[in-house]
Amino acid sequence: MSHPDFTIELLAVARQAAAAGAAVLASRNGEALGISNKGDAGDWVTAFDVAAENAVRDAIIAARPHDTIHISE
Repeated sequence: MSHPDFTIELLAVARQAAAAGAAVLASRNGEALGISNKGDAGDWVTAFDVAAENAVRDAIIAARPHDTIHISE
């Protein structure tokens, strides 16, 4: 079972990461999406998807540098 303080810490990190990703997406410009295909048919990604993913990852790593994360936009 998780310690309550640990759970509160993880929730704070999750909120910070979500806010970082949301800030990137809120600033998007529809004319500059930078759409590309990740390889599989119909598996599209935009520059904003990647930027939001990077912002989320950076926020998590800043708060919990020793944790391992796997993330996909």
